[in-house]
Amino acid sequence: MFNLRNTVRMLIGSITIACLCSADVYIEQYKNAADEWTGVFKNFVLQPKEGPWSAYWIGPAHIHSDENGRVFLLRKKFVAQDPAEFSRVYISADSKYKLWVNGKPAARGPVRFDPQHQQYDVVDLSGLIKPGTNLVAAEVIYWGPDGPIFQMSARPGFLLECSKLKTDKTWKVLVNNSQRAAPWNCVYRIHGYLAGNWLEEVDGKDFPVGWQFPEFDDTSWANAEQITRAENWGEGDTRAPWKLIPRSTPPMEERAAVQIQPVQTGVVNDTKSFPPFSFETKPFVENPAYPISIPNDNKTYYVIFDAGRLVTGYPQFEFESSAGAIVEIMYAEAPSINFKKDTRNSLNDKRVEGYADIYITRDGKQIYEPFLHRTFWFIRIAVKTTGEFKIHNVRYRWTGYPFEERGKFECSD
Repeated sequence: MFNLRNTVRMLIGSITIACLCSADVYIEQYKNAADEWTGVFKNFVLQPKEGPWSAYWIGPAHIHSDENGRVFLLRKKFVAQDPAEFSRVYISADSKYKLWVNGKPAARGPVRFDPQHQQYDVVDLSGLIKPGTNLVAAEVIYWGPDGPIFQMSARPGFLLECSKLKTDKTWKVLVNNSQRAAPWNCVYRIHGYLAGNWLEEVDGKDFPVGWQFPEFDDTSWANAEQITRAENWGEGDTRAPWKLIPRSTPPMEERAAVQIQPVQTGVVNDTKSFPPFSFETKPFVENPAYPISIPNDNKTYYVIFDAGRLVTGYPQFEFESSAGAIVEIMYAEAPSINFKKDTRNSLNDKRVEGYADIYITRDGKQIYEPFLHRTFWFIRIAVKTTGEFKIHNVRYRWTGYPFEERGKFECSD
């Protein structure tokens, strides 16, 4: 295992994954849940909290402030009487979170901050809460001191408060060692400055499948560490490293998933057992179509997908595989050779040269989706496997600021 501090120092952005579901019982649940992210922005309310906080910042006991690119998961079961009591829920994290309620996507945030101006979200969860037993689950990435240049972090932490629920030491927590920042060699071939999101390396064999669904068994998880009581900016001093201020901008919009079509396949001309795989390639199948089967002769094969336009979105990959296949997922905004670009919308004799996520498969069907968005026109998936491997689907959900055009005019020169 590589040293995170040495390998991610130059990476910019964020890391983690939404969910990996290899068991058939979770595949359809996750597909439906992934589509429901398109409505999450409607849950946000731009209304500041009134009065002091009673919740505590919480986190795992074994991640320290000087670590980088660490991921932890949180779960809390509780009984609700009236869903309306969850119409104003206040949430923040250091450094980024995704929230589920009863297995349904609920929120993602916060917006960029520094600890002295720690932004929190206000979310209406009343439509996801039901009378009786409920589950709130959160996935948090802590960027650390060597994180993105636009972000300063204090220490790993998560915060949630409403009138009937707050973060404290009764929450369950798991440090997710199956996902981490990708090694620097996944991007070292890029000439110039990479101002994109952190890349990730995910081992699907060890991922806690279905952790955000109510039926998941978390009895082996530890109790969260209670760090300090939350406080607003300008209030007293509890020596908390975070001074909270309300979010002032609407959340990013997400749109319905769009399938990406395969346009080229080939064989990678090298014998490496692990990425980065070579750019030198030769074709092996003409006119590829779903499902795409990868030969299991221990060579490295690739498939290129064309989004048809420049996309900022959340890519999602549906695989079927034996355990242990190595998958390199490379993104490029334009085709090139030796980083000399040509026409953006056509491969011609060019190739996909860019930055990459790494995914190691578990056995069976599975879905992989990076935590934050990627920007791309083309995606190259390179696979090295000695067993069965199929690509069933590649798609993305577009994301951007929720701009509403309210007027326009035309005039002559």
